[in-house]
Amino acid sequence: MREIDRTIQDIPGLEGLTLLEDTLDRALDRAARTPGWGGVAPAAPRDSRLAGAGPEAWSASQAAA
Repeated sequence: MREIDRTIQDIPGLEGLTLLEDTLDRALDRAARTPGWGGVAPAAPRDSRLAGAGPEAWSASQAAA
C-alpha cells in the first residue's frame, strides 16, 4: 500500500499526499494497542466448571442406558 502512495506522490502537484499510509499506520497502531481489533480475538480462558458439557458427557449417559 505504501507503494501506491509513493506512486501518487510522483505526480506533479501531489507531493507529500498520503492517502493510504495514514490509514495503514493508524490501523497498525490500533492493532498493537488492542489485541483482537480487526482480527481474531484471543480465546477466553477455559472454564473447568463446564467440563463434561459436550459430547464426552453424552457417552457416559449412553453407557448407563
